[in-house]
Amino acid sequence: MGELHLEIITDRLLREFSVGANVGRPQVAYKETITEPVEAEGRYIKQSGGAGDFGVVEIEVEPADPGSGFAFEAAARGGAIPKEFIPAVRQGCEEACQSGELAGYPVVDLKVRLVGGRRTKWTPRSAPSRSPDRSPCERRCARRRARSWNR
Repeated sequence: MGELHLEIITDRLLREFSVGANVGRPQVAYKETITEPVEAEGRYIKQSGGAGDFGVVEIEVEPADPGSGFAFEAAARGGAIPKEFIPAVRQGCEEACQSGELAGYPVVDLKVRLVGGRRTKWTPRSAPSRSPDRSPCERRCARRRARSWNR
């Protein structure tokens, strides 16, 4: 429809039904996703005067069915990553999905599997307040193998 058509319809809505309509440029909610499975590694390094904390996580990210959202699975075996650290890793992956690498739109419909990791023996037993660096979910996965679309 042309602009004149829209103007006539909005005028009729107001005149006949007493309904005001906000008219403006359409806004599209773009989203991003990955198109191929990829493996990545993320590091958590915090130096605070002493020995410091160091941890590495290894994840696999793969596309999920459209509309399924974000799925996280902790598949690390043998105590490679303590149970109390897994929520922080999940949180970091969820944060990384808030803005994609291609255009900054949210990343949707992907499965993240935590497959392994390691940490230094002097890492404290309390769970880190921050997850490993965002690079596993964001830079490696999204930059090279992502696509953007609107929904």
